[in-house]
Amino acid sequence: MDILEFAKMLIEIVQGLHGALETAHWAANAALDLFLHAGWSGCASLVGLWLAYWAVRGLYFVLAPGVSGGDGLGWIITRRAVMLCVLAQFAMDTLGHAYAVFRQGLPVTLDTLGKYAARDFHVEAWCLSALVCIVSGVYLVIRMRDTLRPPDEDEDPVDSLPARLDDAMRRFGYTVALFASLSSHMWWDRLLTFG
Repeated sequence: MDILEFAKMLIEIVQGLHGALETAHWAANAALDLFLHAGWSGCASLVGLWLAYWAVRGLYFVLAPGVSGGDGLGWIITRRAVMLCVLAQFAMDTLGHAYAVFRQGLPVTLDTLGKYAARDFHVEAWCLSALVCIVSGVYLVIRMRDTLRPPDEDEDPVDSLPARLDDAMRRFGYTVALFASLSSHMWWDRLLTFG
């Protein structure tokens, strides 16, 4: 083996190491971004769920102090709702980045995702979750109005109205959690672009 072949072999080894280091660097950044997104989204959805639900429960307690409420929010149902919100924002992010690369006519690989991915579907998903949240809020207002309305004398009181209101409160809390999760994702992306 002469010196030229040895130099070529060394250059190939250095280039291979450089490529491996670039891949490891990209993978570390992607994993860190993913976990930070998940943590940020989980905290936002948890706070949104509990604030929305208990604020409405407090309002109902003020408006109808003699009426007992429902079961509240348990740990298991809260955990499931937060996990679903985190998975929804993760799916929206992954599909949006993959579609942005596909739209540019590039193959969807980890390398092209890292270099050419845009933020497609982010605003659309956020607007859709806001619309669902508004519809759920209107449904909640209708349920609360029905529950607080005194029954007519010839009308039988409906025993299940507070239970239906509690169900509407939970649904409203879930939609607020989803909206908070997607909103936190968008704000996190804005923070990254400002830095």
